[in-house]
Formats: sequence, C-alpha cells, structure tokens
Amino acid sequence: RARHRSWKRVNMVRIAHGYVVWAIAAVCSPVSDHGLFHPKPTLRTRNLRAIAKSKFESGEVVWITGASSGLGASIARKVAEKLTPNTKNRLVLSGRNMRELKNIQSQCIEISPNSLEVDVVPFDLSDTESIPLIAEDIVNRYGGVDSMVLCGGVSSRGSIVNSTCQLQHKVMKINHLSSVALSLGVLPSMLEKKQGRIIHINSVQGRFALPFRGAYGASKHASTAFFDSLRAEVSGHGIQVSSFQPGYIRTNLSLNAFTSQGNAHGKMDESTAKGMSPEDVADMVWKYAWERPSPEVVMAPLNARLALGLRALLPRLYFRIMEKRANRDT
Repeated sequence: RARHRSWKRVNMVRIAHGYVVWAIAAVCSPVSDHGLFHPKPTLRTRNLRAIAKSKFESGEVVWITGASSGLGASIARKVAEKLTPNTKNRLVLSGRNMRELKNIQSQCIEISPNSLEVDVVPFDLSDTESIPLIAEDIVNRYGGVDSMVLCGGVSSRGSIVNSTCQLQHKVMKINHLSSVALSLGVLPSMLEKKQGRIIHINSVQGRFALPFRGAYGASKHASTAFFDSLRAEVSGHGIQVSSFQPGYIRTNLSLNAFTSQGNAHGKMDESTAKGMSPEDVADMVWKYAWERPSPEVVMAPLNARLALGLRALLPRLYFRIMEKRANRDT
C-alpha cells in the first residue's frame, strides 16, 4: 500500500509538472501552432505539410473575403506576392466596398511576379441567403476554389443587457454564419478534388470571453466549435482547415464595431491602436497556412495568453478577474 501511494504521488507530480510546462510554454510563446510542445512535428502536421507540397501544381484559386481593407487586404497582397508562378493561378477578392476592392486588385496585380489574374466579387456578409448562390457562381466560373480565406467580420462594443436580439443575430450572421455558408459552398468541389484549404481568421476571443464584447465573443466561440468539428470530419479527404486566433490588430475594426444599439462605435480603442500590424499577421497566415500548414495558430501578447491559461486551469480566478474588469469599465 505504501508503494502504491508512493507511485500515485509520483504520477500526480508528473501530471502537475506537465501542466506547468504546458502553461509556461503557452504563455511565453507569442505564436503557437500547437506543434510547440513536441520535439518533432506531429503526424497530423507532417501530413498537412506533405499535402501542401504536392497540391495545386496545375494552379490555385484563392478566394479572400474582407479583402477591401485591414487584415484581408494585407493577406491578399501577401498571397499575390508569394503564390508560385503559374498562369492558372487566380485570386478572387470580396468585400462590400467596390472602390477599395479595385484599389487592392491593382496593388495585387502590381505586386505579383507572374501577372496574377485578380478578380473582384463584392457582396455583403450579412446577406447570408445570397452567399450560396455567390459561392456556386465562383465554383462554376473557376472549376472550384482551392483556398478559401474567411477574413471578413465585425466587432461589438457595449453591454449585453442594453443590446437587442437583432444586434446579436446580425453580428452572428456576419462573423459566423457567413463563414459557415461560404465553407458549405466551396466544400463539395474540394471533396470532389480531394484537396483544398479553408483558412479561418478567428480571434483569441473565440477561446475566452471579455465583458462588453458579448456579441463578438459569442460569434467567435461558435466559429471555433464549427471549424474544430469540420477539421476532424474532413481530415481524411485531403482538406486542410486552419484557424488563426490573433489578439488585437491595428485595423479599423473598433471604428466600425457595433454598439449595443447597433450604431458605429466610431472610436479607435487604445488596445487596437497598440495591436499587431496587419502585415505581420498576414506573414503568419501565409507561413502557417501555406508553408507550414497548422490546424490552429494563436497569435497573442502575454496578457491574452495568461487569460487563456487561467480560463483552462484556474477558471474561478479568471471569472473574478473578468468581474473586476467589467466593474472597472462600467
């Protein structure tokens, strides 16, 4: 019995040590592709990278939403710069602002080293009923979509108590249901070809919630669950699903965020102004979606990574901290 208790104690110490090592590594690394804790890439990661090298030799069709500004525009420019020279490569840019899309289109053509063909397909992500028809048209026009980059979205500012169900639904449509509709629209052609990439730009707020960001956090949590499920379901069909979860990025997201009453926030938050540059995030997206495909990549500063660790390991402490933050910001 004494020996049994001794071994039990040793095993508990080993488990605790593993948690501590995991937490320290997760907190200290600003970027984690979940291969961080293995001396060698996992079998799943090696398979993704092998598939990436062998695919799309006959050309690649890349469709990017939210491409008229911010991170989506930066990803578009990065893709135009990095795509392997091939006359059959196509880049499709989508967003609401036609003028800005045309501007990004011109930039991509100028940047591309191989006269990349760049098309513009404007539409509104909140119009989820029209998305299946738009996706069908794109698939028929190009014979399928090889890489679907889901980058469009909107943020929210304000208390849940003062919000409306209509606002909650609108944010969910733009951030989550539009991504669901687009994924369902391009998946059949990917399954038929047994190849494809779905690259979803999520947020660390898809892993933990902040006060006064309820609608935004709910939509991002929904997308985390959806793409985790999708990744598992299509893993045996040659389809890569990569989810990126950045912290704050220096874009106009806070300016365009919805208030509780559905109006534009119209302010540049300090945290957003001090965030990562969209160009740096676009570099990471290219690296971990095309060069070193990874299922999930977290890009966040120390405080966000601490929140992730606390939410997983010490939820009561996390709840207390969020309560104090809510009282401070009221």
